[in-house]
Amino acid sequence: MSWIPLFFETKILFLCWLVHSNFSGAKFVYENFVDEVFLKHEVDIDHSLAVCRAQVIFFGTLFVFVWGE
Repeated sequence: MSWIPLFFETKILFLCWLVHSNFSGAKFVYENFVDEVFLKHEVDIDHSLAVCRAQVIFFGTLFVFVWGE
């Protein structure tokens, strides 16, 4: 990315804007971009987490049953 003028300086300023509490940059990014994606895909995310949880419980039970406690 060295071909973009002032790329690293701009990146540092952006990260400072995100982190510094006076600007609330992270809150702005979350509320305007990340939250919309989460709300749009909430059902899919919940379903995937439920499937993962069921698999962990199944394989954990299988592991204890096969190899003992």
